[in-house]
Amino acid sequence: MRRRNPELFWNVETLARALDASIEQVALWARHGMIPLPAMVGHTPLWRATDVREWARQLALCEDCFLAMANIFYWQHEKENAHE
Repeated sequence: MRRRNPELFWNVETLARALDASIEQVALWARHGMIPLPAMVGHTPLWRATDVREWARQLALCEDCFLAMANIFYWQHEKENAHE
């Protein structure tokens, strides 16, 4: 008999804990395409654990790229909020 992987999908709370971020930050990152897009099951976003792990591996290979992207995102966010 084949064992099933209990971590097939992660909800937003699990992903936030894994990324050491708030749920709001995860939602913001998802909207801006900074993290893998979730699958929607009804109205619930669920991330495939394998997608998140692969994304994290790629980040480890390109940490400087991620930091640059994060700085650009922060700049854009500050620019948008300056007009409010």
